[in-house]
Amino acid sequence: MDLNSRSRWMGITSFVLSLVALISLQIPFSNSVINMFYAIIIINLLGLIFGLIAIYKDKGSKKLALTGVIICLVVFFEFSLGYISLLKSVQLEQTLQSLFNIPL
Repeated sequence: MDLNSRSRWMGITSFVLSLVALISLQIPFSNSVINMFYAIIIINLLGLIFGLIAIYKDKGSKKLALTGVIICLVVFFEFSLGYISLLKSVQLEQTLQSLFNIPL
């Protein structure tokens, strides 16, 4: 396998992993939410790493790699917003419970 085909596969892998992370982020999971968040982070990091490696190689599929990196950054941004809103809602729920003495 020469350098050209190796970086082409890295670009394709980056694109596919970023799409998997993006789609996984949109699916609501009721059980094991924490494990799914870790899986999305790991998949997204792998997509970002493969994309950056493919971009900095001389030859290969830079367009797919660049698309994969952009999607990975969008997933990180969307994940961060979702995580912050989840923390805020838990904080708000705890505050309301303490104010109105609502039992769990």
